[in-house]
Amino acid sequence: MSADISGAYAFWLVVTAIDGTTMALPSIGSCAEQFAVPTGGNNPHARVVTLVTCATRWARAAAIGPYGTGEQPLADDLVDAFGPGMVNLADRNFCEPLCNSTDICRPFRQ
Repeated sequence: MSADISGAYAFWLVVTAIDGTTMALPSIGSCAEQFAVPTGGNNPHARVVTLVTCATRWARAAAIGPYGTGEQPLADDLVDAFGPGMVNLADRNFCEPLCNSTDICRPFRQ
């Protein structure tokens, strides 16, 4: 059985996406110390930002931090996962910080 990767490329570039989410963690051990508990919440939460290949939903890279950490600083940790031959779908929450803090958008700024 082979995977259908017909939507994996656009103009010979691998199509990827970056986005973030949060997830509840159990209140055991050192979770509450390492990850923050949201205001009014009972359990600690982790913030996760992932870079995925769109057609296969394969996670190429991920960054995990405490709930209080913003998505942009976590996205900065994923910069090394970007490479030639990739196009990334990202909302403006990610585009501006990544383009301002790295060279990945340099060809588009010239």
